[in-house]
Amino acid sequence: MYRGQAARLETLAFRVASPTSSWPLLCAAGAKPGPAVIDWWSRRARSVECVTPANPVPCFKIYTREREREREREREMGSEEETVESREWVLSSYIPQGVPTSDHLKIRTVRIDVGVDSIPDSHVAVQILFISVDPYLRAMMTGQEDGLYLNQFQLNQALRTFGVGRIISSKDANYKNGDLVSNPFFPVANYCVIGSVFLHKIDIKDGISLLDYLSVLGVPGFTAWVGMQVVGDPKPEENVFISAAAGAVGMFASQLAKLKGCRVVGSTGTDEKVKLLKDEFGYDDAFNYKKETDFDAALKK
Repeated sequence: MYRGQAARLETLAFRVASPTSSWPLLCAAGAKPGPAVIDWWSRRARSVECVTPANPVPCFKIYTREREREREREREMGSEEETVESREWVLSSYIPQGVPTSDHLKIRTVRIDVGVDSIPDSHVAVQILFISVDPYLRAMMTGQEDGLYLNQFQLNQALRTFGVGRIISSKDANYKNGDLVSNPFFPVANYCVIGSVFLHKIDIKDGISLLDYLSVLGVPGFTAWVGMQVVGDPKPEENVFISAAAGAVGMFASQLAKLKGCRVVGSTGTDEKVKLLKDEFGYDDAFNYKKETDFDAALKK
């Protein structure tokens, strides 16, 4: 696990957890994977902590420090504010190739009406707590459809992704202030008003971490489940090979395959990750694909 430096900065605070494989998705100019502090963000944020956690899913926790005490009161009593200030990441231009920079992604501040009288029916106002940064998001920034099953992000609109948030105002009888919810289309922002059709209520009594709803119960876990259960459906004692085996999807796929009684072999890009796969993730065998010249021979070992 990497534990990054913390920089004392200006107005907005982000807690960033990201594996190096997904780092380029939403990084800014000068950003590097691992524990690097992002120079471009440092001119706009109060603090940035970059880590690569055991939890495989990258997340942003977005908050404004000066409002923490006020939010505690809001959670207990319900928000009486009619409008809130929200900062959001906006796609200002498409990125056909390369790494997104500050030329492509901008932060803007907007005021959002969150009073009950301002919210449409079957909508809720949400304070967004965590978002998931997944590889598919990069493919939605190119401006080219290329047969992608998801539409491209719209220019000058906030990026959208899976997230977890807390309801601060509701126009839906099924949801009340303080409810925790997940949604696949939250904007990358502090707050939003959104339709309730795709909301999923989170019951904290289940004892499941909020981050688990973005990892094993989110896009990576669901992708792994579809691959192992719906598409591949391997049988006991069969051999299963997983590439990008130390990634967010790969590590879940391997566990599902092991539960089915399969022999699981994975490939990854460093010797350290090979050791991780075998010693901690339970792979039967693994190899560094950057060192192998004959993949058929490596798989036959």
